[in-house]
Amino acid sequence: MDGNLLTNYMKHNYKYDANKQRTEDETQKWNSNKNQWENHLCIRYTYGNKSVTTEYYKWNNKKKDYILVPEMTVTMDR
Repeated sequence: MDGNLLTNYMKHNYKYDANKQRTEDETQKWNSNKNQWENHLCIRYTYGNKSVTTEYYKWNNKKKDYILVPEMTVTMDR
C-alpha cells in the first residue's frame, strides 16, 4: 500500500479444463519502472486417474519463455 492507496504488486491468471480443474496458475509481478506486468512463475497441473502432478516454471527473460524447474515437480495422490 502507498499511504491509503492500493498499488499493483502481483497478479494471478488461471486456466481450467472442461472438468473445472485448475490446469495453470501464471504469476506476474508489476514493474513500476516500465509500468507493466511481467511474467514471473507458472504452475501447471496435470491430472491422472489417481494423482495430480504439479510442475513449476520460472520465466526466462532471454528466452522469453517459461523454463521447467524439475526439482520442484511434485506428484501426489488424489
